Amino acid sequence: MVRYQITGDNGTLTAFLEGVCKKLTEALNNEKQNVPGHVSHPPFQCVFSESDEPQAKAMLMAGVSVICITKGMLGLAWTACDLLSKSEHVIQRFNHAPSNQIHAALFQTQLSFILCHEYAHHVHGHLAHTSFGLEDGDIQTQVFEVDADCYAIYFVLTFLMKGEGRAGAVERLNCANSNSGAQDEALIASFVLATGGFLYATPPVPWNPARIFQQRYPPLAARMNWITHSAIDWCDQNKPHLKEWMTLDKWRVLMLFAAIAVSELNGGVHWGEQTSFLTSEKGVSTLERL
Repeated sequence: MVRYQITGDNGTLTAFLEGVCKKLTEALNNEKQNVPGHVSHPPFQCVFSESDEPQAKAMLMAGVSVICITKGMLGLAWTACDLLSKSEHVIQRFNHAPSNQIHAALFQTQLSFILCHEYAHHVHGHLAHTSFGLEDGDIQTQVFEVDADCYAIYFVLTFLMKGEGRAGAVERLNCANSNSGAQDEALIASFVLATGGFLYATPPVPWNPARIFQQRYPPLAARMNWITHSAIDWCDQNKPHLKEWMTLDKWRVLMLFAAIAVSELNGGVHWGEQTSFLTSEKGVSTLERL
């Protein structure tokens, strides 16, 4: 069993996470009101739990919209980012930025994605559906998960590319002195590595196409497919030049770098079978149902 270790912590991580929880809770409770597609919900509270299971959950507890991330999930993200930041391919992509800086940039993106995914479950009313609470899942829970992934991407990319996260990220990725176009390219590359690395690092579920809609989550390759399309849509609306720059070949190369870097976390399992199925006629039909 893989153990996820938060290394390099000097005892300040707990205080840091407490600060993150406070800031996130304040931000979520100051969210824009009357957003189309949002449902009414109680006030938010972000919490971290001591469980070693890599999980993140959206829950309603005592009249509060809770977003809970376990120690195991933090460890998974931390370890994946540690491996990514030490990859020679990744280091070269970011102009030989120090590994600890790359780690910080990627971890922020992964944590943002995890939190925004759970936020989407709350504001899109997924918790009100009986199927959301199913342990095994069905096609409806998978639709919820795809919806949460895609909605999260818009928040993550806006924060990273146009919001408060940009200045810190370009500094960490060693491109603060580059022109804005080169910075955009580095930032979108970091996004692909962070999200791809996170999904590749996720403990694999035995692949069985016959039971594809009896799982809580869609196949990881399908999730990444929808994340990719959402990112392209975001770029089309906000950074059109990136849609042209980020070719399919470049995306695949970055995904390969991510897969190689974190392979020890999933036992070397890749998505070959999933991809073959999802690109088949039956697989395409499956994606359309999501």
